[in-house]
Amino acid sequence: GGASWLFNSLTASKTAGQTLTHTAGSFNIGVNFSCTSGSFTSSSAGTISFTGAVVGDIAHAGVGTTTFDHIQLAKGAGVDVTSTSDWSVSGNYTNTSGDLVCSGGTVTFTGNSSTHAVNGGAVQYNSVTVAKNGLATLTHSTATGFSVLGDFTCSGPGSFSATAGTVTLNGTSAQGIGGPGAITFNDLSLSGGSTKTLGVSVTINTTLVVTGNSTFAMGTNSVSSDGSSTIQGDPGSTLPIGAAAGISFTGAGWGYSPAN
Repeated sequence: GGASWLFNSLTASKTAGQTLTHTAGSFNIGVNFSCTSGSFTSSSAGTISFTGAVVGDIAHAGVGTTTFDHIQLAKGAGVDVTSTSDWSVSGNYTNTSGDLVCSGGTVTFTGNSSTHAVNGGAVQYNSVTVAKNGLATLTHSTATGFSVLGDFTCSGPGSFSATAGTVTLNGTSAQGIGGPGAITFNDLSLSGGSTKTLGVSVTINTTLVVTGNSTFAMGTNSVSSDGSSTIQGDPGSTLPIGAAAGISFTGAGWGYSPAN
């Protein structure tokens, strides 16, 4: 129904091949969400919110899938929601307070709408896949960015566009930025001491920062800007530009300044 439901923890445990479907209303979960067998799908305009002052967790096990429509973190300040599992969001992800900390798994953003966004407070993803349909774009428009330990992939045919904030790739193992979907970053920061490989040409509209003995391997891909952009680096980091790759601009151009 369309009511608002309050759970301490919520577990979906369906027979293999079956799906528990959330079709209307909103859920508030105080601690944990888990799908231990089968699948869970939230296919309504309702929001699943993680609330309260207790550390929570999002877990999925088995061959099924977990897909949230709109998901919100509204935990106490500094209170984490953790995850090591694969799960998807077909609507908006919003973080009003608390932190999302994913140390494993992949969070995949799906759906048909360009009104969907990923915004809000501190978020550490393990890996991210943007798999929007058609001409749909996943947007990010708040000053607080997010970080990724693994790969950032826009698998298309939709796109990803950030108009504010910083996307930080800070894994200590090799990371990739992949397509073929179009990717636009506001700021892109690369750290962690590993090689970050660009597998698709991207747009960076403000600042590219390479620090912490990291390497940005562009290969044959390019980085372009539609505005006035800056490249920053420290003495231990490298930005090799392949013969067929390059940095281009259509606005005021690029500048260089050392990273702090």
